[in-house]
Parts: sequence; structure tokens; C-alpha cells
Amino acid sequence: MLHVVKPWPLAWSSLADWQSFVMSLGTWEALENSRNAYYERYRFADVFTSLKRGPTTLIHRLESVPGVARVQTGIVASVNLSVPGFNEPIIGRLVGIPERRSPRMNDLHLRAGRWIERDRGEAIVSETFVEGHGLKLGDTVSAILNGKHQTLRIVGIAISPEYVIQVQPGALFPDKKRYGYLDGH
Repeated sequence: MLHVVKPWPLAWSSLADWQSFVMSLGTWEALENSRNAYYERYRFADVFTSLKRGPTTLIHRLESVPGVARVQTGIVASVNLSVPGFNEPIIGRLVGIPERRSPRMNDLHLRAGRWIERDRGEAIVSETFVEGHGLKLGDTVSAILNGKHQTLRIVGIAISPEYVIQVQPGALFPDKKRYGYLDGH
């Protein structure tokens, strides 16, 4: 008895593989377009650097470099945080933001709440950190800033193009309980 294998099942299988491949490419392109639109809308910076101290004249020199569209300076500090009910060390990345909301690089996408007000001990906290600790608007976190204990009230919950995946420096994986991103004055 002779069995003849028809090529049709093989052909349909190959067609299904190609369809899956083409659909995967479409998904990849949609994700890439979404990421690019998000980064453009919130003005994600192309280059980052840090200085301990620098003269303000450096800003003008950097702006004059060919290809540089904008230079933004700011204060960023690592701080020790504590959250009620969590007794392990928490490192926070505190980023200074202007009092008035204005277009800036690495702008925040406010998911809930409002912008901070000057000298009121307020902070906008990353969405993943808030989720990791079950925090909500109006709750507080304690921070050690310049050797002083300060209580920061959460008035906003946001995501930032700069910290889409929040990984503590030196760590391999995100940890939304032991590392958080905050914006404040």
C-alpha cells in the first residue's frame, strides 16, 4: 500500500507561519510607533550627564554645540525613604521640578492628582512605587534630604520617559518596593 502525501497541509502550515510573522512585524511596528510618540510628546532627552557642580555659563556653551536643540539643568539626588508599614530600606531618586508646569525635557505624564506647589512639602511619585506600597493621593512618605527628615505628601502620581523601568543603580531588576522615583522642589 502506497501513501501519497499531498503538499497542501504543508503549504497551509507555511502560510500560517508567514501570517504570524507578518502580524508580529505589525505589532512590533505599532509598539515602536507608540514608544516614539510617547518620547516625543514628553520630550525624552537623547543625552544625559551629571555634574556635582558646574558654572551656568556651561549651559550656553552646550547650547552652541551643533546638533544640540535644548539643554536643561536640574537637581537630582538619591535619598533614603520610609513608607508606613514597610520596615526595609528604600532608596529614592528625587528629581527637582519647576514650580510652574512648563514644557521641559523628560516631562511627567500625570496619571492622577495635581502638580506640586512650592514650599508645601509635596511630591509627585512614580506610579510603580505607589502600586508597590499601596499608596494613594494624600498619603505621605518620609525622606532624608540634606541630613534632615522631611515628610512629603503625595499630590500626584506620574510616569516619566526617563524612568519607564525603574531599576536602582547597580541592581539587575526593578524593585517597586525598595526603589522609587519622586519629583519635588
